[in-house]
This record gives sequence, structure tokens and C-alpha cells, in this order.
Amino acid sequence: MKKIIILAFMCVTAAAGALDFPEALGFLPRGEKTVYDQKELGYSIRFEREAFKMQVYVYGPEGMEIPDGAESPEVKAEMESAEQQIQMMVERGLYKSAEFLRRDTITLRCLSDKTLTLLYTSGKIENAEGQTLLISILVTGYNNQFFKIRYNTPDLPDNAHEKVLETVLTTLGKMVFYQNAATNVDEGTKETIFRAMEALETDPLGEGRFHIPALKEFVNSSPDVIVVFRDSTLRWMRDAPKDEPIFMDALYAAFAGGNTRAQLENNICRDEPVEGLKSVVKVYEAWLKNNEGKNIPSLDELVQFANDGKLEEYIQAGIPKASVAPSATN
Repeated sequence: MKKIIILAFMCVTAAAGALDFPEALGFLPRGEKTVYDQKELGYSIRFEREAFKMQVYVYGPEGMEIPDGAESPEVKAEMESAEQQIQMMVERGLYKSAEFLRRDTITLRCLSDKTLTLLYTSGKIENAEGQTLLISILVTGYNNQFFKIRYNTPDLPDNAHEKVLETVLTTLGKMVFYQNAATNVDEGTKETIFRAMEALETDPLGEGRFHIPALKEFVNSSPDVIVVFRDSTLRWMRDAPKDEPIFMDALYAAFAGGNTRAQLENNICRDEPVEGLKSVVKVYEAWLKNNEGKNIPSLDELVQFANDGKLEEYIQAGIPKASVAPSATN
């Protein structure tokens, strides 16, 4: 059976047993999260843009052992059930027809050479209006839960359905699976990063600026750290002076570097946005010493949250809220 290898080098973290989804999966922005009132049905999150519609489900019966990956009987049975649900929709008249044309296994490569396999099936459905849609279903086991994607689009030219799905899978490999992995960075590299951050936070436009390229290179290339730039953590950029590229670069590097430093100190690959924001505050305050009276409102707001010890609240204010839905079949 052919395997598609999606290379990925970073992952986003959450508490054990949970998944922290980014604000977009590839081309598709995150929409509403629905928490089902039956615990075993878990929750789902909608990702869509125009004709591209995707629903991601995370769920599992309490007490069931669900191994990671696509090889277990439990995951194979869940994929069979997912296909049967589509056929049942045909029998109920919700679809006129459905045909599965391809079955495969996809392998995502994530942090520290970890891999996760997913069962994949794709085909065509004709909806009640007579429109032909391409459909893809993916199922795997992860963290003792089922992870399932149901994705459909019209039959668009240039293989658009598959191309968008590939961006989704790449993002999943980079930003969702295998969280809280231990870092494996030598002490010499750690000390280099720590010294770079000290220089950046105290003299961002002087000595600190010369450390920015090395910080960027480490954050972008290391398989042992992850920094996620989200709208909810970048609201301080709203009023930042775009006509001062060196200062802007220093702010971005501070967020990434402070975030990274905390991961290296704790020896855990875990996105640390609060620590990144603390470094942004330090760089901004150092900049203000040489730019008195040039206060930036969105950064002043961030400083106030930091001084009040409420950076977590600052982040949470920008995250969409979940809704609660009645029981439903995944």
C-alpha cells in the first residue's frame, strides 16, 4: 500500500489528553468548536473556506484503549463505521449516491522522528441537489482517542481538493500531534540562546540585533522547540511601527526567543507564549528608553497585562469560544 510521507518538524502542545489546534489548518481557518453533551462523543471543530469544508472530530468511549496510529483493530473498525455512515446517509436520502474510490495509509512525520499513521479513504458523493462532491475521510488513534477528519469540496480543477488536504496534513504534523516531547539540545547551544536573549532584551537595536538571525535560524530549524504565532498572542502588533523594520524584527525575535528559552530551560517542547510575551515587554521597554514619548498603544496594553500578572487572560481574550451541542453521531 502506498504511503504518503508528510515531513514536519514542529508540534504545538496542550495539556495531556487534549489537542491544541492552530487558528488555521493550512488553507482552512478554524471555525466553531462544538462540545457534545455525551462525553464519549468528545468535540469537533470546523475548518472551512468558501467551498472547502472540513470537520475534525476528537472522541472515544471511556475505558477503551485506542493505540496511536492506524494499525489497530479499533481504528480500522472506526474507519469502516465512518464509511458506513456515509452509505446510511444515501439510504436516508440525504445523498443520492456515494462511492469510495481509494483507500490508503498516510504517514505524518513529527517531532524527533516520531510518526503517526492515518487511514485514508476518498471518493465521490452526489448530494440531494445533484451536485457531485469529492469526499475524504481520515481516521487514526492518538492519545487514547479517535481522531477523525471528514472533508468535502466540489469537484474542482487542478486537483484542488488534494492540494488543500495536503496543507492540512502538513499543519497537523507540524502543529498538533506529539506534544510535550523532551528536548534534546546540548548545553552549549542552550547557553548561546540564553546569551542572545539577554542581549536582545537589554539592547534590542544595538548588540541584540546581531543575535536575531541566529535566533531565527534555531527556532525555524530545530526539531526540539515550537513557537506558534497566533492572532491571540500577536495582538500587540496592531499599532507596532511598520516603518521601523529593525524594531519590528526585534519584537518578533523576542516573542520567539523568550518562548524558546523557556522550553530549553524546562527541557520540554511546549509552546510558551506567556514567556514570549514577557520578552516582548522587555524589548519594548528597552526601546522606550531611547524613544521617550513614542509609546505604542497596543504594546502599552500588553505591558499593563504583564504588570498585572494577567498575560494568560490577554491570550485567552483572543481565542474563539466553544459551543455546546446535543448528542450527535460522529
